Amino acid sequence: MGLNIILGVLLYVASIALATDNEEWRHVPGAYIIELEDSQDLSTFSPSIVSSDEIRRTFDFSLFKGIAVQLKGTENDRADSRAFSIASTATVKNVWPVREHSRPNVTVHSSGKPGPEDLEMRQDNGSDTFGPHVMTQVDKLRAEGYTGKGVKIALIDTGVDYKHPALGGCFGEGCLVSFGRDLTGDGFTGENQPVPDSDPMDCTGHGTHVSGIIAAQKNDLGFTGAAPDATLGMYKVFGCQGHTTTDVLIAALYQAFEDGADVISSSIGEASGWAGGAWATAASRIVEKGVPCIMSAGNDGTTGPFYASSGPSGKSAIAVAAFNNIEFKKIVDKSVFTVDGGEEAAFIYELSNIKPAENVSLPLWSPGRNNSGCSSYPDTTPDLSKFVVLLSIGDCTEVEKAKFAAAKGASHILFSNNGAGTQELYLYGVDGLKSASVVTSETGTQWLRSLEAGSKIVVALKISTLSEKAAVDDAPQVGPGSINVVTSWGPTWDLDIRPQFGATGGFVLSTYPLNLGSYAVLSGTSMAAPLVTAVYAILAEVRGKKLAPADFEALLSANANPQVYNFTEVRNYLAPVPQQGAGLIQAYDAAYAKTLLSPASLSYQDLASGIESLNFTISNIGQAEVEYQISDVSTASIYALPSGNLSLSPQEAGGLTFSENKVRLAGGASHTVTAHAAPPKSLDPMRLPIWSGWVAVNGSDGTSLSIPYQGVAGKLDEIDMLPQNQTFAEVFDWDAKTFVRVPENAKFTLPAPGNSSTEELPRLRFNLVIGSPEVRANVVPVAADGQAQDVVGQLERYPWLWAPRHSLLYEWKGMIANGTYLPAGRYKFVFQALRRGGDANKNEDWHVAETVTMDFTYAEG
Repeated sequence: MGLNIILGVLLYVASIALATDNEEWRHVPGAYIIELEDSQDLSTFSPSIVSSDEIRRTFDFSLFKGIAVQLKGTENDRADSRAFSIASTATVKNVWPVREHSRPNVTVHSSGKPGPEDLEMRQDNGSDTFGPHVMTQVDKLRAEGYTGKGVKIALIDTGVDYKHPALGGCFGEGCLVSFGRDLTGDGFTGENQPVPDSDPMDCTGHGTHVSGIIAAQKNDLGFTGAAPDATLGMYKVFGCQGHTTTDVLIAALYQAFEDGADVISSSIGEASGWAGGAWATAASRIVEKGVPCIMSAGNDGTTGPFYASSGPSGKSAIAVAAFNNIEFKKIVDKSVFTVDGGEEAAFIYELSNIKPAENVSLPLWSPGRNNSGCSSYPDTTPDLSKFVVLLSIGDCTEVEKAKFAAAKGASHILFSNNGAGTQELYLYGVDGLKSASVVTSETGTQWLRSLEAGSKIVVALKISTLSEKAAVDDAPQVGPGSINVVTSWGPTWDLDIRPQFGATGGFVLSTYPLNLGSYAVLSGTSMAAPLVTAVYAILAEVRGKKLAPADFEALLSANANPQVYNFTEVRNYLAPVPQQGAGLIQAYDAAYAKTLLSPASLSYQDLASGIESLNFTISNIGQAEVEYQISDVSTASIYALPSGNLSLSPQEAGGLTFSENKVRLAGGASHTVTAHAAPPKSLDPMRLPIWSGWVAVNGSDGTSLSIPYQGVAGKLDEIDMLPQNQTFAEVFDWDAKTFVRVPENAKFTLPAPGNSSTEELPRLRFNLVIGSPEVRANVVPVAADGQAQDVVGQLERYPWLWAPRHSLLYEWKGMIANGTYLPAGRYKFVFQALRRGGDANKNEDWHVAETVTMDFTYAEG
C-alpha cells in the first residue's frame, strides 16, 4: 500500500451541515415487524393479540420467527399503542416499525447497445484492461485463471434480466442465475400487497447492472464480470414502480441465507447508523453465522458525517464506498447527415433530458459564428420549426440559448460542445422544445463551415430506443481514482468505522435489461458493493476455502490503498477515514498476503469512552523472517457539526503513538502492539471533531499494510440533540415574502378533515442533530389556564425508532398517527429524542423541545 508519506498537521476539510430537511416520510402507518422469542411456536401465536387479517407476512426462518402486521388502530386503541403493548408481552422478542425503502438512487449516465463497428474488444487472449478490474487488481487474479468458481452469490435487488446473453440467457438449475425468487411481483409499489412468484425478472435495471459487475460473460463490449464463474441468485424486492418495505427486505435476506448463499450483497438502505434496526439486525445475525453481508455505503455523501446506511450499520456487516473509475466510457446515440444531397455520413450525439419522441429529418440552421445565441434573434430569422438548430455551448447558459431559439419556433436543437467529446445536458422550462442533444466540437465545427460555404446539411434524429448506439471515450471526470463524492459518510452511532473500504463505483459499464438498451454506464456505491462481493468469490477460490467474514474484512482492509480527498474538488491529501474507510481494495495483494493484521480497524470512540489505547496484532503467516516498521499516517480532522455556513477551514489532525515502532517476526509468529491515542487538542469539542488516519505496517519483504483508525474529540452525549431555538412553528408572510415564526396563542383555521385548503397553515420544524433510538412527536392539549394536558397522540408515522439525524418540516392539518383528526382546541407540539444508550423509562435520558401553544379550529366541510 505504501503509506510512507507524512501529511501536514493542518489540512483543509469542508464543514458539512449536520441535518437536512426531510419531507419524505419513511414509516408505514400501523405496520410493524414482530419477532417471537426463540422458544415460541409461530403457529400458536395468540390470535387475541393479532388477528389473522392483520398479518402482512410470516417469517419462519432458522434465524428469525415472527410476523409483519398491519395493525388496525381505533380512536381509543391506536395502532402505535397496540404495538407497544405487544412489545411488552412475554412471547415477543422485538418489535420494529415497517419502513419504506427507496430504490437505489444511482446515476444512469448512458445506456444502449453499440453496433459492431463501434466496439472495442479488451479481454481477448486473457488480457483484462477493464478499468474497475485494473484499479482493484482483479485483472491480476483473472490473468492467473481465477474466476470465482464454486461460490454462490445472492443479490437482493430489483431483479435481473437473466435472458441477457451476457448473463447466461436463462434462469434455474445449470444457469448463471440459478436461484432466487420474486418477493413482490411487478405491480408492487410499497403501498399495496406483494404478489410474489418464482421469476425474478428485472423491469428497472439496477439489479441487472449489479449482476453484470459480478458475473457478466464475454460480450460484444469486451468486458466480463469480475467473477464470471460464480453462481448468482437474485431476490427481487421491488416492483416496477415505487419503493419497497422492511418486511420484504428482511424476508429476502433470511431466505438467501436459508438457500445456502456463501455471500450476500445488497445496495438498498436509508440513512440510519443504528445496529438495532430490523434490516441491520438481520445482516448482523447472518454475519455471525459465517456469511458475509456486503452492502453499499449509501449515496448521501453531500449530507456529511454520521449518515451511515441502515443495512451495513449492522455489527460486522460491510459498507462499501465508491471510487471514481480511471476510464470513462459512455454510450451515445448515432445517426446520419448529408451535405448537398451526397452520401450519408455518421455522427454521434448525446441526448439531454428532452429526447426525440419521433424520427425527424430536417435541414440544419445556425445563427452563425458571430452570433452567440444569447439574445433575441432578428426579425429576419426564418421559422425555426422547419430546421434542426445548431448552437454552441458557452457565453450564456444552454437554457437561455434554447429559449431564444424556441421563441423563433425551434423545436430540435443540437449544441456543439466546447470541450472534448460530448457532455450531459439538462434543460428545463423551454416551451415547445421537442429534443436537445450535444454533438462533438469537431462535428459542430465541420457543419458550421459547410453552412458558411453555402451548403445544405440535412440531419436525421431518431427516437432513442430505435437509434443506433456508439461506445465512446468520455472526457475525464473529476478525480479519476479518487473517492466518489456520493459515498455516505460514517461513522455509525456506535462509532464503528463505516464504510470499511471501497471499490470502483463511479462511471461503471455493465449489463442492463435488453428492453432498456442491454448495457449502461452507472455511478453509485451500488456499483462498488458487487465488485467487492465478486472479490470475495475470487479470494475464496485462491485461498481454497470460504473466508470467515472477519477474515475477509481484515484482509481487504489491511491491503487497501487510501485515496485522496474529494468533496467540492480533489485535494492533495488523503480522504478522512469516515469517508473512505481503509481505502480502495487491492484484491491480488489480499489474496496472497503473508502478513495478517487484526482487527480490521481501530475505533477510539469519543472522549466519554475513556479509551486511550487499543491493541492490534501482526501475524507473519509466511515462512521467512520479516522486520516490520510501524508508523502513523494521520489525515485531517473534520467537524461533524457546522458553525454557520459551510466553509473550508484548517483542522488539526490527531494521531497515534505506539508501544514499539519496529517488530521482527519469524515465520508463523505473531505479536501484539499497543496504539495510544493522541486526539487533536485545539478543536472545539462541541462540534464533534472526527480525527482519523492509518497505522502503517511496512515489512522488509515489501509488505505494505495498514489499519484505519478514528476517534471523536468530543462527547456525543453532551450535545443538545433537539435545540430549542431550532424548534418552532412557522407560517409564510406574504408581505415579507418569507417564513416567520408563529407567536404564542396564534390562531389557525385548518381545512375540514380530508379537505385541502388555500389558507396558510403552520409548518412545524425541529432539528435532530444527533441520531436517536426513538424520536417522539407528541401532540399536547393546553388548557385555558395554560396547563399542558396528557399527550393525545403523535404526528403521522411517529414514533420513529432508530432515527438518523434529520430535520422535520411538517404542515399539520389536524391528523395524528392513528389516522384520526383531533377536535378543535389549543395544542402545542412536544418533541422528544432518546439519547444513545438511554433508558426510555428515565426522564433524564430524553432531550425535549416544544413549540408555542396555538389555537386551532376547522373550516366547515
